[in-house]
Amino acid sequence: MLIKKIKVLCKKNNINIGQLERATGLGFATIRKWDKSSPNMKNIKKVADYFGVPVTYFLD
Repeated sequence: MLIKKIKVLCKKNNINIGQLERATGLGFATIRKWDKSSPNMKNIKKVADYFGVPVTYFLD
């Protein structure tokens, strides 16, 4: 569910996940790995801040 929400936000903002990772200072394929493993809150916050949404948007 988290990845789907990120992909929707990326599409709305005309960027791809790789660009998002670079813009937020996350390593290559970090976000893609969240499909199979849980990210830490610090990284979720970076993505939330980038898109201007609350962290809870991703946790619902």
